[in-house]
Amino acid sequence: MPIRAALIAFALLAAGRVAAQEAPEPSYVLAEIETGAEFVGFPAVCPGSSPDEDQSQMICLAELYEADARVLQHLGGPETAQALHLRFTAHSFHVVWRRGTRFLLKLLPFVDGEQSGMFATWWDWEKDGEFCQAEDDLQRFPAAIQAYFADAETRITGENDEDWSENIVLRCVSLDKQRP
Repeated sequence: MPIRAALIAFALLAAGRVAAQEAPEPSYVLAEIETGAEFVGFPAVCPGSSPDEDQSQMICLAELYEADARVLQHLGGPETAQALHLRFTAHSFHVVWRRGTRFLLKLLPFVDGEQSGMFATWWDWEKDGEFCQAEDDLQRFPAAIQAYFADAETRITGENDEDWSENIVLRCVSLDKQRP
């Protein structure tokens, strides 16, 4: 649990200041990227360090990226605007954050100087027009994500699957057969 709290704290620090003093409730959305990811700088506090430490003496490996997106479906939590300004860290594999890619996102609001938007603290991107999660892992997800996969197609991975080990039970939502 302390590691999870540290990761959440880092995400909030990397995002800039959170819009509210209390930790806000996250929003869950299905969104489509409208612009490619652009490097915007480094977080105010490097991962693994304290805000009280001299950040000028740190070598910071985290990078911040931003992209604009539109919400295709609200899944849970507070409603968001239809047009989103997203921020995320480099560990999010910014190469997949291309225009037209669709993501399931867990978002928290951020304010950083005059810039504001939503910070992606969790994401899953589509592959071949669908989202897939291991059935055994779904119980660790919040209710909004579990509900998204509730009526998903079930299949078992084979030995030639590039993304999954063999004999994993997957639940997959095809975006071509999107539920209302």
